[in-house]
Amino acid sequence: GLIRRAVARIRAAGVGPVMWCVVLLSAGLTVLEMIEYPAQLVATTVLTVAHILCLLVLPFCPLPMSVAVAVTYVACALLPDTSGASLFYGMWVALAAIGRYGRSRWWWLMPPLITSQIRAVSTRPPASSGICQL
Repeated sequence: GLIRRAVARIRAAGVGPVMWCVVLLSAGLTVLEMIEYPAQLVATTVLTVAHILCLLVLPFCPLPMSVAVAVTYVACALLPDTSGASLFYGMWVALAAIGRYGRSRWWWLMPPLITSQIRAVSTRPPASSGICQL
């Protein structure tokens, strides 16, 4: 039935029990951070929930969900909200999945591109400084 198809899909993706444990640990830590440090903006909460859902689906289709995790991370970093979960755990899992399951040379470009984007987003000046105001 449904469980047999899910197990077959997981085996077809080649994801082992270590990846499952890392994904579940990462999702659990992100949920705990959400509880401990609630977000001020609704958009941050929505992106964090989407991030967790993409992370939980990652073992079924690792590469597309890794990109989705990265997109939710960067989108959340662009919001003017410093509260909420950090999403670092999921981002590290996504980069590991891209490195592990990316067969093409194009996938090898993703971790440096994502890392450079994260670096650019994290070093931008705050929105309240005079540098960003027009």
